[in-house]
Amino acid sequence: MEALKKTGLSTEDLDAVDLLVLCMVFSLPFAGYAIPTGIVFVSPTNLLILTAITVLTIRQLLRAEISRLSLLYLVVILFVTFLLYNVLAQAINGGSYRRIITQVGYLMLVVSLLLYVDSWKRLHTVLSTVFLSSLAISVIGIVSSLTGVFFGGEFLPSRSIASYIIPFTRTSGIELSHGEIGMFSLGSLPYVVFRSKRSGQYLPFVGVAVILFYIVFILQSRSTWGALLAMVYVAFYLYPLRNSSVRTPIALLRLAGIVLLPLTIAFVFHLFTGLESGGGSLTHRLTQLKVSYRLISENILTGVGWGNIRQHFFRNRLPHNAFLIIGVGAGIPAIAFITGVITTTCGFLLRLVSGSKLIEHRLLALALLTSMTAVVVEANFLVGFGKAGWMWVGIALAFIDLQQRASVTAPQYQSDDQRHVRRSGGDDQNNIY
Repeated sequence: MEALKKTGLSTEDLDAVDLLVLCMVFSLPFAGYAIPTGIVFVSPTNLLILTAITVLTIRQLLRAEISRLSLLYLVVILFVTFLLYNVLAQAINGGSYRRIITQVGYLMLVVSLLLYVDSWKRLHTVLSTVFLSSLAISVIGIVSSLTGVFFGGEFLPSRSIASYIIPFTRTSGIELSHGEIGMFSLGSLPYVVFRSKRSGQYLPFVGVAVILFYIVFILQSRSTWGALLAMVYVAFYLYPLRNSSVRTPIALLRLAGIVLLPLTIAFVFHLFTGLESGGGSLTHRLTQLKVSYRLISENILTGVGWGNIRQHFFRNRLPHNAFLIIGVGAGIPAIAFITGVITTTCGFLLRLVSGSKLIEHRLLALALLTSMTAVVVEANFLVGFGKAGWMWVGIALAFIDLQQRASVTAPQYQSDDQRHVRRSGGDDQNNIY
């Protein structure tokens, strides 16, 4: 019980709404599991999302608090505009409306997080829940790989590099794509690392090590490896330095990384692809890119329709790029919306990394910006966006909204060093660490 209190997940402090939302967040990686009813397959995760958005909306209406959530209004308006545009595009092309229903679910997830996270404690609790869920799927994946017990996901041949085969069975362990798992689990690590380091609690690092072991040796996803490299670089590039004597060499290393990082990611991807299958995977993806660009250029405004995408590609295989799929399915305006939401969110976070008055807020902004980096990198290799990406967008927007409201009442610290005097206070609402 004491350990749970340190993570902010003590059930003594949670009411029914808290438990509902945290169960929703925890279950997101398990959305691939559905219960057959004889008519349709029912996803417990989707039921939790529907229940959460309903309960939270009713609660906010009863409290008459929605009027102050300007950011929530903006998100809903933009998302609804995007959905209406998709409906128009599909009506013109005669495509499938199933994808639009899925996107409505993403909107519900984002709004649920924005409605729920109204305090630093709740933000901390949500992020801790994501970490615990990531740890759970990592343990399941490791057990599945080592024992051959099937929980879901495929058992695939191990990757090899320089003729060295990774000595573990490659599997996700659950019914979710490798990239989606990487996006979900990688995003929780920066927050846990920063928080544990500053609070002096090192037990969570054991969980971080388990997740990294799962990602590197069990999941064996090249896109996730690339996302991990990108996250490390972003944290290295933006982490605030106190020692002025190291700023110049660190600045040179940061600039060098701008060139070296994409080359490193490309080298890792090419090396594993080339040794594994003679470049077949890379060649296939390049072909998908060419076809996607052609289809987008020929159908700029409305795309070819969500249900008409597969027929344009070899063996009906969708391109491994979420942004291109949106462009092919609904046109350039749809891509503009997605990139606009992600770019705006990252822009706010970047501004808070350097402009927030509290070191805790700057580090949390950096952690979430690093998490969004994983979303962007993985999205360039995924067959469409999933719940994990929109979860991180929702969490990031909730943090931005919290920070903007807290900036009015937050205490003014004269220096970052003085925060250590207050760190043991415990009840400071602005101290999320």
